[in-house]
Amino acid sequence: MTDFEYHARLAREQRDAALTEHEHKRYSTVGHLALMAAEQAIEALASREGKHFHSILGTRIRNDWNGLPKNTQIHPTILRGSGA
Repeated sequence: MTDFEYHARLAREQRDAALTEHEHKRYSTVGHLALMAAEQAIEALASREGKHFHSILGTRIRNDWNGLPKNTQIHPTILRGSGA
C-alpha cells in the first residue's frame, strides 16, 4: 500500500465515521472527525509530491512548509510541539 492509498483510506474512514456520528447527533465528535479526514486528505495529496508531514506541527512548519511569509509569527507552544 502506498502512502497515498494509506492516507486516502484513513480520510474515507474518518469521513464515514463523521457521517455516522452526525446521524447520532454527536456534533463535537463530527467536527473532530471531519478535521481529521481533511488532514488525511491533504496528507494523501502531499504524499503524491513526496512530502511527508510529521505528527508535531512545529516540525511540519520547520521542515516541510517553506511557503510561510518571513514575518509570520508562530506561537512558541506550536514550535515546541507540545502535543496536547
